[in-house]
Amino acid sequence: MKLYHFTSVRRMKEILRSGHIKTTYSDIQPDGSGPGVVWLTSNPKPKQEWTEIEAQNFLFEKYGIRITVEIPDKEAHRYSEWSREMGIDPKWYKFYSERDSSFGDWHVVTRPIGMSEWRDVEMWEGFQSDETQGYSRRMYESFCMFLSGTEVQAWILESMNSEIENVEAPQQVSVKEWMNMKDVRKRGAEKTREFLADIGGSGHKGKKQ
Repeated sequence: MKLYHFTSVRRMKEILRSGHIKTTYSDIQPDGSGPGVVWLTSNPKPKQEWTEIEAQNFLFEKYGIRITVEIPDKEAHRYSEWSREMGIDPKWYKFYSERDSSFGDWHVVTRPIGMSEWRDVEMWEGFQSDETQGYSRRMYESFCMFLSGTEVQAWILESMNSEIENVEAPQQVSVKEWMNMKDVRKRGAEKTREFLADIGGSGHKGKKQ
């Protein structure tokens, strides 16, 4: 199955260093609890509704880089179905899905995705020209050459070399471990009630990876 992982130029450096796309929080519960996953989407478009909350700087935009991957069908789980199998609370599911118009596009893989499964790495060209709203492998390769040159702006290098802060959330676990964590899974409804009570009518649009 062909799917897409979106990331920023800043995070792409770490992805290349490690040689794989790492797992992150699956948000089965409002605090991020759940098995570790790589988030993928079936939507290849450069800009999507969920990207609008990202920083307006191409080093940090999640849509700055698009990695096309090819995943075995049995390992690419549609999040809308998989989350229910993982015991997502119905109220959290309703809140999450209603505030994300792209909810049906999301898929997850419960392991890191190595370079052998990457089919293309491209950069979004939209930040350079309003007329260019697509992805280009040539653009990505040109930018990599620019970074290896001697005229790289200091702020770019500083941004790319700085440590990325980790969001505080429960430790990632495997699906098997999660299914054995009965006490943690039972708290899903309680966490959902607490979360919904905290945000009230704030119009919060839900978490995005």
